[in-house]
Amino acid sequence: MADLGIARLNNEAQANGTLTRADLADVVHRKLGLSRAESASLVERVLHHMCHSLSEGRNVKISGFGTF
Repeated sequence: MADLGIARLNNEAQANGTLTRADLADVVHRKLGLSRAESASLVERVLHHMCHSLSEGRNVKISGFGTF
């Protein structure tokens, strides 16, 4: 599966070593063509579902990244 450019976000994200919600939303915007608002909303929904699952004691697995 392609990394959608996340590994090559921008120099600022690489310099401080932190991948933010805004960085993820920007990748969604650029690669999928959603509006910036739609992209940010999509990222927030995904993170919400991940956090909700974790809070209920379920595992969250991101293939190629890890299991939490």
